[in-house]
Amino acid sequence: MNSVKKLLKPFQRSFNAVTSIMVTWNFRKLAKNMAILAVLIGLAGGYLWYSRLYLTNERRFWMAIENSMATQSVTRTLISGGSGNKVTQTQQFFFSPQMASRSHVSFIQKNATVDTAVETEGISFPGEQYSRYNVFRTNQKKPDGSSPSLEGILGKWEGTKVDESESEQARLNYISELVTLAVFGNYDAAFRREVISELQSNDTFRVLSDNISTQDVDGRELLVVPVRVSLRNYVTILQKAFVEAGYGEFDALNPENYQEQSAINAKFLVEPKNNTIVGIEFGSRQESYSGYGIQMEVTAPQTDFNSGQLEQIVQEEIGSVF
Repeated sequence: MNSVKKLLKPFQRSFNAVTSIMVTWNFRKLAKNMAILAVLIGLAGGYLWYSRLYLTNERRFWMAIENSMATQSVTRTLISGGSGNKVTQTQQFFFSPQMASRSHVSFIQKNATVDTAVETEGISFPGEQYSRYNVFRTNQKKPDGSSPSLEGILGKWEGTKVDESESEQARLNYISELVTLAVFGNYDAAFRREVISELQSNDTFRVLSDNISTQDVDGRELLVVPVRVSLRNYVTILQKAFVEAGYGEFDALNPENYQEQSAINAKFLVEPKNNTIVGIEFGSRQESYSGYGIQMEVTAPQTDFNSGQLEQIVQEEIGSVF
């Protein structure tokens, strides 16, 4: 019997030590922590299900389409030409509550004999436009052998305020910059749902899901979503969006001018991290989008020239060169 007690003595000491430790535990707190841990595990599992199973590439595309209609601003970049003759146009659009846009255009021509760079800046409202030259340099010569220079006018604004007789054309010019294969703006949730429903019906936007791929662009893995766009149906929706935003109808886009089967193939580049459109490609046109939701007030600048004066000076100085 004594030998058995001796054998069990080490286990008894261990049991007593464990018991003394457990007495100090706060089981209520432990239960609370376990409940929190269970919730966290549930949330993690839910996120994995949402991101891996529910949030398919096509759903990401439709979320990006909706996000384009729920932004106060967006920046579009267009690049044309090649390395020897390149034009880069960046335009920042501001939607509700303010209708305005800011633009920057860079023209570079460089080859064995020509080295020219021109940069302009613009600010536009539906009834006012402002522009200025920020950079001008060239190695070309005028007929008298002198070098053309715009030094005296760089950074100075020209302003044009539209009178009543020109207001309609100015309105149409402003809207024309907003025409693309996605609706951009700051619309309410009900209108966004309405547009999405119409885009999904009647094959207005027919997403070729089996052909969705990924593409590395500057270190970002983007979704490339091919879409077949019914032009007649889409133009009808775009017109409705312009009216809803307060721009009015854009007469140049008349659905009746498009045949029932008229369609165009396009590619939408989608950033899967935030489900936004970062590019639209159709025909030879390539548009890049960035800067969603930037909030700032666009104000009219102080002007040094009235309408047409700045351009007249430029033409007099460089018209014989270019």
